[in-house]
Amino acid sequence: MHAKNLMAVFACLCASLSIGAAAQTPIPEISAVLVAGKVAGNQYTNDYFGPTLTTTDAEFTKGGFISSEGKRARLIDAEANAKKWEDKYSVAILTDALSANPLIHSPAQ
Repeated sequence: MHAKNLMAVFACLCASLSIGAAAQTPIPEISAVLVAGKVAGNQYTNDYFGPTLTTTDAEFTKGGFISSEGKRARLIDAEANAKKWEDKYSVAILTDALSANPLIHSPAQ
């Protein structure tokens, strides 16, 4: 997959996550969003946000993490197993609290 295509997919995913989060009941801690994610085979799902990320010839990492302030989290990473450099890609799903973005004043933004 080309970098332009990945950026478009990433932009759409970020928009979907923001919209999905607005419709959900707030979770008191971002750690609950992290543990809502599950990997089964080549598929990652997150019950809080609702996205599904399916990989082809790629591997998910095991290391989601939460920032020390507890307002941001890296939910999952996937990296392609491609042998040629131009065919490699990586994807990450990140999330943060609206309060971590001072320029954002509502979930609709």
